[in-house]
Amino acid sequence: NSIMLLLTAGVWAVTHFVHESLVRFERAAPALLAGGILWMMPLAVPRAPDPTWPNTVPMFVAVGFLLTLVQPQDAGRWTRESNARPGLMTGLGLAVAASIGALFLPTLLPGYAAPAWLDVGAGSDPRGYQPIVDVGDRLHLPNPRDILEFESTNSTYLRLAALDTFDGRTWRLGPANVDTYRPDPANLHSTGARLPYEVPIAVGNPFRARVEVIDLENIYVPVPYQLDRIDGPTDAGLFYSTEGGFVATGDVTDNELNGEVRVGVRPGFTYDVEALVPSPTHAQLAGLGDVIWPPGAPQVALPRAYPDLAAQAQQVYINAGATTTIDRVLALQEWFIGADSTFTYSTNVEELRGDDALLDFVFNTQTGYCEYFSTAMAVMLRATGIPARVSVGFLPGRLSTPPTQPGGPGTFTIATTDAHAWVEVFFDGFGWIRMDPTPRAGTLPSSVDNLAPQPAADDLRGTEPLERPTATAAPTDQPTPTTSDAPVPSEEPVDAGGTVGSEVVATSARLVVLLLVLAAITVGAVQALPRLRRWRDRRVDDPAEAVVAAQQRVLATAAQLGFGRRPGETLGELAERWVAEGSAAAEPAAALVRLSNAAAFARRA
Repeated sequence: NSIMLLLTAGVWAVTHFVHESLVRFERAAPALLAGGILWMMPLAVPRAPDPTWPNTVPMFVAVGFLLTLVQPQDAGRWTRESNARPGLMTGLGLAVAASIGALFLPTLLPGYAAPAWLDVGAGSDPRGYQPIVDVGDRLHLPNPRDILEFESTNSTYLRLAALDTFDGRTWRLGPANVDTYRPDPANLHSTGARLPYEVPIAVGNPFRARVEVIDLENIYVPVPYQLDRIDGPTDAGLFYSTEGGFVATGDVTDNELNGEVRVGVRPGFTYDVEALVPSPTHAQLAGLGDVIWPPGAPQVALPRAYPDLAAQAQQVYINAGATTTIDRVLALQEWFIGADSTFTYSTNVEELRGDDALLDFVFNTQTGYCEYFSTAMAVMLRATGIPARVSVGFLPGRLSTPPTQPGGPGTFTIATTDAHAWVEVFFDGFGWIRMDPTPRAGTLPSSVDNLAPQPAADDLRGTEPLERPTATAAPTDQPTPTTSDAPVPSEEPVDAGGTVGSEVVATSARLVVLLLVLAAITVGAVQALPRLRRWRDRRVDDPAEAVVAAQQRVLATAAQLGFGRRPGETLGELAERWVAEGSAAAEPAAALVRLSNAAAFARRA
C-alpha cells in the first residue's frame, strides 16, 4: 500500500505538471522533459525475455505529434520578425533526431555499459517461492552470529532448496523465462505424514535431528536431503515440494499478504526432521555405466554453449583416467579442492560481471567462494552431459556440545558464516549425490571411500573438524551476484518482486522524491523564463531592436489568442481591426503602430 501511494502521488504530480506546462504556460520542452522521465521509469526495469525498446515507440510518436502542435512564442528569435511556423515536418524531424540521438549518443558517454550506480529494478529475478539473495551477503557480515542449532548423532548439510535452472547469471527454481514461479500443486504435500521422495533412491543413511532457530527469518525451512518427515508448529502451515525438494511455511497459494511474504521461520521456531541421506558406494555408481542425456533435458540444460569449460572438464577426466560418470565427477571435484589445485577460497574477491565472468573465474582469477565454485563445477558437468544442479543452505556448523554418552546426540551450531552452496549430481536409482568443490574449512567433500560423509558426533569429540572459518571484516564493496553466482534465501522476508520489502519502499521513495525535485526545478525554470526575457530586453543596446523584439512578442501572443495578422494585412490595418473588434484600445494600438514604424525607419537608416 505504501509503495502504491508513493507511485500514485508521483504520477499524479508529474501528470499535472505536464498539463500545466502545455496548457497554462504553453511550454513544450518542460512538459516533454517531465513526461519523458515518467516514461523511462518502467523502461528501467527489464522484463525478460521481451525487449523493452518497442515500449519507446508510443512515446516517440506522442512527442512528434506534440511538437507539431506547439510552437515557441518567439518565432522571430527576439529581434527579427518571421512568419515561419513549425509544422508537421518540423515535429517529425525533431522526433527522428531525438530517436537517433537516444540510440547512439549514449554509447559516446563515459561509463556506457558499466554497472549501474543504482539498480532501480528487480531485474529478471524470479518471485514467489524463490531463493534469490547472494550467499556472500551472509559471509561478509562484519559480526557473524549463530542462527541455528540442531541436535543429532551425526552432522550433515541442511538444505534450503535445490536450484535446477542456470540462466547464465544465477541459479534458480523453475524455468528461466518465468518471472513468477509456483510449483505444480500436484508436487506439493502436507507435512503431517510421510513424504514422497523427490526421486527414488536405493540406499541411504537415516538421519534424525531436532532443529531450533536462533536468529533467522525466512519462508524456507532448513532440512536434510532426502526429507522423510518433518514435524513443526501446527500453525506454521508447512508444505513440502518435490520440485526443488524444499519445505516452506504457508500455503504457496496464500503465502503473501498485502504484497508481503509471511515469514514462518523465525527465532524460537523448532521442528523435528527425519531423512534418508543417499549413501551409495563407489562400486554401485561405477556399475551404472554412462547415461546419455538429451541436450535439452532440464538436468543438463545451459543457456548457451560453454566450449572452453567443456574442453577443460574433458581434459580433467583424461588426466585422471576417469572412465565412469562417478569417477569423472570426483576428478572434477578434486581439480577444485585437491592438493594440486590452483584455486583459492576467499570472500574478498573482485566482482565478476559480464558474459565471460565464469570463464574469467575458472581460467584467470581462480579465487572466490562457494557460489563461484559450485556454479563452475555444475556448468562444467552439464557441458559434458552429466546432470548437475546447485543447492543452497548451510554447512553442518560446529560441534558446540559433545554427546553426554557414547553414541548419543550432540549439538551442532550453525552461524551466518556457514551459509553455503554446493553441487548435486544425479545418478539413476540413487538420487542426487552431494559434491562440494569449495576449498574451505567445514565442508564435507565426497570421496571414493565415502560418497555421503556424515561424521558422528562421537567422532568429533575433542576436535574441531567442522570449525567455521574466521570471518573477515566486510569489504567496502561487497561482492554482487554475478554470472558465476548461486543465490541463497535471505534472512529477511522476500517480497513478490524478489527484493527485500524495506529496500523496495526506500528505492521507490527515492525515485518519487527525484521526480518531484526534477518537477520543481522545471517549474522554477518555466517561471523564470519571462523574467529572463525582460532582463534580456533591458540589456539590448539598440532601442530600435528592443521595440522590434517587443512587437514580435505582441504579434505572437495575438496569434495564439486567435486574432493574429491576416495575409497581406499591414500593421496599421491590424491595429484598426483590433480597435474595431474591441480587442485593443485605440491609444495603445496607435502607439504600437507609431513605435514599430519608427523602429523600422531607424533600422533602415
